[in-house]
Amino acid sequence: MFGLLTKPRYGDESLAHSSALVSYLRSWSTERRRQRLQRDAFNSLLKLDDDILWDVVGVRREDVVRLANLPIGVDAMAALKENTAERRA
Repeated sequence: MFGLLTKPRYGDESLAHSSALVSYLRSWSTERRRQRLQRDAFNSLLKLDDDILWDVVGVRREDVVRLANLPIGVDAMAALKENTAERRA
């Protein structure tokens, strides 16, 4: 009985659909975790002093706070780089 549960049944289309769904969910969760880790790294900028942010990183705290509140799917670090490039130009 256990062999029937673990061995794939060839020609079963529902199995193909379920494996596609599992694959999609796995890639979605991996991407979501990557986005969360990037956002956590970006939020570490909020722990820095205002003077350090300006002198070392070259950004204002207001910019970091505004970009930290963007949706998780938006790359806040890329938006910060674009923002600083526009200000310098």
